[in-house]
Amino acid sequence: MGREGLRDVPEVAAPDPLSYPPGRVPEKLTTRESLRRAFTSWRTGAVTLLSFPSGLPLGIVLYTVPYWMQQEGIDIKTIGLVVILIYAFFKFAWAYRLFNYVAILLGAMPPASAAGTPEAETHVKRTAGLLESAGRNFNRGQRAFFFALGYLGWFAGPYVLMAATVATVLVMWRRQFASESRRALVEE
Repeated sequence: MGREGLRDVPEVAAPDPLSYPPGRVPEKLTTRESLRRAFTSWRTGAVTLLSFPSGLPLGIVLYTVPYWMQQEGIDIKTIGLVVILIYAFFKFAWAYRLFNYVAILLGAMPPASAAGTPEAETHVKRTAGLLESAGRNFNRGQRAFFFALGYLGWFAGPYVLMAATVATVLVMWRRQFASESRRALVEE
């Protein structure tokens, strides 16, 4: 249906909440100047301080980086992919650090003659808990990379995104619950 039957009403674009006031056009900044302004901004400081209770990287990844990228005119699809990849990077980096702590704790394990003592039991529980946490973070980083592959489908369209996400979930389910390595672990 064309506009023939409609009254002649001027089209008005919806205001962009992030737009600049009339007459104030931002100047093009160098990368160094842009980073300097971002890191000396009170907004960045507020996000950083508010992010400490939830983990510093999380606040920067979920709020600050997407906002900077949006201000630079980067597509929301790209922002989403970057957020997933940064999340995966931090999970892998933290898992790597925790695995190193586990290696140190294994080297500091009490001798076999001290087995069964409360100190040895506490040490074993700490080491096992740290190893569990390291494995969980590594698993989350790996899953984020898998879903980043599925997320790439969004660049081709919404149906490709849905198909790629379903395919990713099916592959992950098969590897987690129906693989030969799983059977080898649970066989008696």
